[in-house]
Amino acid sequence: MQPTSRPNYGRTLQILGTADSGPVMDCAVSGNFLYAAGAGRLRIFSLEEPFQPRFRGELAGLGNTRQIEIAGSTVHITSREDGYFQVDVADPAHPVLLSHYDTIEMATGIAVAGSIAFIACRTYGVELVDISDPMRPAHIGTIRTGEAQSLRYHGGNLYTGVWATGEVVVADVRNLRRPEIISRIELDGYGDGLFLRGRLLYAATGHHARGLAAEDASDPAFGGGHGLEIFDISDPRRSVLLSRLKAPRCYQ
Repeated sequence: MQPTSRPNYGRTLQILGTADSGPVMDCAVSGNFLYAAGAGRLRIFSLEEPFQPRFRGELAGLGNTRQIEIAGSTVHITSREDGYFQVDVADPAHPVLLSHYDTIEMATGIAVAGSIAFIACRTYGVELVDISDPMRPAHIGTIRTGEAQSLRYHGGNLYTGVWATGEVVVADVRNLRRPEIISRIELDGYGDGLFLRGRLLYAATGHHARGLAAEDASDPAFGGGHGLEIFDISDPRRSVLLSRLKAPRCYQ
């Protein structure tokens, strides 16, 4: 299939290879393996030939799968109303369920730092869970960030994409018993996915832009919040907006 162009979205990218993964909500790559979660399953593919992913193993029964993170030989999976799962993938052909944990609210985002799992639980904020014994996860506490969607951890700080209030909430979590919110980064859209690389924070946004006055399509901010915003977080207490990319305006 030859790439084509659409006025709002630019050139269509060429597909170089596919994996028979079924529905996917989130995926991640670690080493030579691709891990894909969706429709209650974790599926694992070998990437030794990147354009010809080869199926290696699968684990079902994981609920309403949402996001995943890989730490060592463990895949951490959030599953909304079904909570949080840990899966041992030391043998990719035979993934093994380690534990299932009932989170305080619907589990969406996940970040792992050492023996701690940070789990975004929508309107209940972020739940901190001790996973030093992966067979027996234990509740530590919460951070009331607002409607938490996605998480990233870096250097003792936790970054949370917050949906309804359109922001990234930054918390110092070095003292797990007394986490402290140290700053809030305003976004021009609803806070969603996050990515960190070095001193840069990438924040995906959605739905409406700031300044929405009327709940109808005549308002310039209606459906205008979709995009990507990049911040310098060298000082996590005083992040600096570097650039903003807006996707085509839409709302469904």
